[in-house]
Amino acid sequence: MGNNGQNSLVKKGSASHPTWDVLDQYIDVVYLRFMEYAGDLHEVTARQIKQDSSKHLFPICLGTFWALERLNTLEQVILECYDKGITVLVDISWEPVPEAHSIKTIFSKIEKITHDKYFKILVSHDLYFIDECSEFERFFVYYNMFADMIYTYHGTIQKNIQYPYITNYNNIKRYNFSCLAGSYLRHHRLNFITDLFYRNLIDDTFFLSGIPLEKQQKSADLDHVESIEQILKGDKAFYESMRFDQWDHTLQECFNENAELIFGRPEFFEHNDIHNHNIRPKVYYSNVKKKICSEKFISRPNSRKFHWDKIIPKQLLESYINIPLETYFSMSPFYTEKTFKPIVAGVPFIPLMAPKFIESFKRMGFEPYYNIFDYDFDDINSQECFDKNTYFESNDFERISLIVDQVARLSKENNLKSLIKKDEEAILHNQQQIIKISNDTSFLDKL
Repeated sequence: MGNNGQNSLVKKGSASHPTWDVLDQYIDVVYLRFMEYAGDLHEVTARQIKQDSSKHLFPICLGTFWALERLNTLEQVILECYDKGITVLVDISWEPVPEAHSIKTIFSKIEKITHDKYFKILVSHDLYFIDECSEFERFFVYYNMFADMIYTYHGTIQKNIQYPYITNYNNIKRYNFSCLAGSYLRHHRLNFITDLFYRNLIDDTFFLSGIPLEKQQKSADLDHVESIEQILKGDKAFYESMRFDQWDHTLQECFNENAELIFGRPEFFEHNDIHNHNIRPKVYYSNVKKKICSEKFISRPNSRKFHWDKIIPKQLLESYINIPLETYFSMSPFYTEKTFKPIVAGVPFIPLMAPKFIESFKRMGFEPYYNIFDYDFDDINSQECFDKNTYFESNDFERISLIVDQVARLSKENNLKSLIKKDEEAILHNQQQIIKISNDTSFLDKL
C-alpha cells in the first residue's frame, strides 16, 4: 500500500462482476495491515481454503449502513464466497448504525445474501447503545476504526510518558481554545458557533477552523445552496434543516445579523499548517492474522485528494483546550476522528456530541477530564421526536447552550496551564489507551 498503488494488497480481477469504484490506495482501511493478500476470488479454491489455517476474507467497503442494499448487485460474487468458505466482510465503519426499525428494514432487503457463518459487518458504533438489535447482532463486529486510523496516520508514538513528536508544540500555547468545526451545515454546529459569537467568546485566543463552504458535502435538500449569499437571502430549505425555529430568539437575531461574519470567520488551514509527521499509514504484512481473498477490493467512491479527516493542525497542538464538533448530535454516541485527534495530541477536550458521552467514553477505556470540565450537560434526559421522518432530540439546543457555558467559564480562567495539569493523569492515560485500542486485534477473531 504505497505511492501510486504500488504493493497493492489486491489484484484487479476480471470485469465480469458488477463493482463500484476501486481505490488505487486503500487509504481509509488501515486494518488491512493485519492481513495478507491470498489471491483473486476466481483463483482460490475451496480445497486450498480448507487446507489453510488462516481465515479468508472478501472485504467490501461501503462506508454507510444504508448502502448495504447495494450488495444485491454482487449476489453472484457473495454466493461464490460462501461456496468456498470465504467470509464476506462488509465495512460500514464510517457511519453510525441506525435505530432498530431501520436495521430490520435493510436486512429484509438483503436476507437472501446473508449467511450465519460467512457474513460479517464491520461497525465502529458501540452496539450497546443500539436498542433491540439482538436479532442481527451475530452479523456485527465492533472495531474502533477512527481511533485506529488517527493512531496509524500519526503512529510514531512511543509507549512512554509523552508523544515525542508533539513536545515542541506542547511548550508553546498560542490559543486557549481550538475548534475544528468541519462543515457548518449541521444544525448543532451552526447553533454552537452562533452562540459563541453572541457571547463574544471568539477572539485571537480562540482558533476556529472549518471546511470552506464550496467544499462542504451538502445533503440533498441543500444542494442548491451554492454560497453564503443564497443563505442570506433567507433560503427556506437551509433554515428548516438548521431547525432555526427551535433556536433561542436572541441567537436567531444574532445569526441573521451576522451570518456573513459567522461563515467568514473560520480559518482554512493550508498544507503547511498541518502537522504532517506521517500522512500515510504504516502498513505491513508480517504477523499475518487473516488472509484477504478478493478479485477486487470493492470500495466506496472517494475522489478526495486532501483528507480533512487525517490531519492534525498545529493550532490544535498549540491550544490548551479543544472543542470537537462531532458529526452526529441527535442519536446514540458515535465517535469520529474529531474526538480522537485531541486525544493523540494530548489536549483535553469538551465534545459537542450525542448524549451519554461519559458512559460511552469510559466503555472505550478513556477517562473524562473531571478537573477541567463540568459534564452536567451530559445528564439531560433525551426527548425523542420525529419531524418529517427525521429523528432528533427536542432538547438539542439546551445541551449546546450548557456546553457554551463551559467555554465561557473557562475563558475567564487566569491559569489554564495550571488547571489542565490537574488532569495530566487522564491526558496521559487517554493517549496510552488509544495506542492500546489501535494494537488490539481481538476484533479479527470475530470475523
